[in-house]
Parts: sequence; C-alpha cells; structure tokens
Amino acid sequence: MLSFALKTFRQVKTFVKNGKRVEGAVVKFIETKDDDGLYYYPLFEITINEKETITYQGMTGSTHRSWKIGQKTAFIYVPGDIPDIRRLRYWTLFWFPLILLSIAVNFIVVGCGYFLLKAYF
Repeated sequence: MLSFALKTFRQVKTFVKNGKRVEGAVVKFIETKDDDGLYYYPLFEITINEKETITYQGMTGSTHRSWKIGQKTAFIYVPGDIPDIRRLRYWTLFWFPLILLSIAVNFIVVGCGYFLLKAYF
C-alpha cells in the first residue's frame, strides 16, 4: 500500500510539474434535484488558448450557490489531455495519495509495534 501511495503521489507531482495553468470563470449553475433537495453545481468556462474554450462542471455541489457568476479560479491540465483538467487546489490534487499514505503509515506503525513487542504477549 505504501508503494502504491508513493507511486500515486509521484504521478500527481508530475501532473502538477508538467501541467499548464489556466483560469476559469463561473458562467452558470447546474441545478440537480434529488431526495435531499436541490443542489447547485458551478459550470466553469475555461479558455485554453485564443481559439479553444471548454466548459467544466464542478465536482461538488451545495444547497446554496457558493460561487458567484463571473468568479474566477485556477485550473491545471496537461496539454493534449484536456479531459483530465482539475482545479488547482492542494486537497483536490493530493487527496488520494494523502489518504493512502495515512493508512499505510498506520499499518507500518502497528506492524512494527507487533514485531518489537511480541515477546511481551
């Protein structure tokens, strides 16, 4: 698990290192209704270059409009791989490797403690 977590962390670091940073603005909200109520998802318009603009729907919605129309935020993508565009935020990029690392460290500590203290049990 530790090796998989480190591999995932390196992949995200490479993505950030090779990625191109762009800015996107909220153009409208997508309203989704389910059993819990109405949720608003921001729809961003991101200008990749002078000729190309893409739209990106935010991954998290809320019961109130937490963004304002025209509000801007940073995105990152690897040129040539437009579908893999992400918001440029620490937790958005590194959540998966950090969760894996925290679980792996717990396994290592418990495992080492077991082998060091097994004479007492």
